[in-house]
Amino acid sequence: MGMKTPRELVPGCNLVFGEGMIEVEVTAWGWWWWTHAAATWALVGLIWMVQGVVYPLMARQDPGGWVVWHRDYTRRMGRVVGPLMLVELGGAVAWGWQDPANGWAWVALALVGLNWLSTVLVQVPLHRRLAQGFDAHLIRRLVITNWVRTALWTGRGGLLLSCAMA
Repeated sequence: MGMKTPRELVPGCNLVFGEGMIEVEVTAWGWWWWTHAAATWALVGLIWMVQGVVYPLMARQDPGGWVVWHRDYTRRMGRVVGPLMLVELGGAVAWGWQDPANGWAWVALALVGLNWLSTVLVQVPLHRRLAQGFDAHLIRRLVITNWVRTALWTGRGGLLLSCAMA
């Protein structure tokens, strides 16, 4: 049997070259890394849909039915976004802990932290105000300020993609 040469792709995921074959070895940590990367990419797709479709269309909602529509929207969106954001955060923290010398792990964690700050300090308060009633000015602010999260998630998705392909 010949010598196998592993090449680490991301923590816990190796390509192993040997005897004319390429194998992929994935540890439990590797599965977690890929799960967190998948959560990030689900959030990237979701944020672009929200930014490009949902938030701009809010301005066209019937003000008379706004409170019910907005309540249903935030409840349903929270059920989708909440678990994904928690998996992403858990994976980012675990990556930094698992591979503390990897600067990209810390950049990825910082991007998650900035996204959480933007969500908690900007978007959630705007949604709370919008829950009281239709306000076109607040909807415009929501669209404009949400570009921060769109850029952060897109950048994080690109970072994870480059780490996976490096």
